[in-house]
Amino acid sequence: MRHAAVTTVGLFLLCCGGATAQERLQPGLWATTTSMGGKPMGPAVDKCLTAQDTRSANGALAEIKAYLDAENTKNKCTLKDLKVAGSHVTIMTACDDTNLVSDMTYGGTTYEGTMTVAVEDGMKQVMTIKGQRKGACP
Repeated sequence: MRHAAVTTVGLFLLCCGGATAQERLQPGLWATTTSMGGKPMGPAVDKCLTAQDTRSANGALAEIKAYLDAENTKNKCTLKDLKVAGSHVTIMTACDDTNLVSDMTYGGTTYEGTMTVAVEDGMKQVMTIKGQRKGACP
């Protein structure tokens, strides 16, 4: 379940933006890097995001919440909090014994932030995530 929870929040990081219907995350080919403790967790991962993939990032707060609620229901998780201040988005989610907090800032062609994964047994991991739009999808 922890893997599903992290995957779900990872998708939120790619797709979820601010409070008004403006473009915060552009469709296209994106390169995402993840690090923990300053060390890369592997090479950059390329992913093509369509306009459909980015619609919740570019939607109003109610649309983002509805999207997150639907995704969390599929993964048996609960959205605990959603805060949006311009391009800065904080999402708090609970999945079984795992709490996830994503704290992201979007810039249309970039995003950057952290994802904190905390388990009831006290284990806590903080990952830094950065994305850069490379251009149009192939």
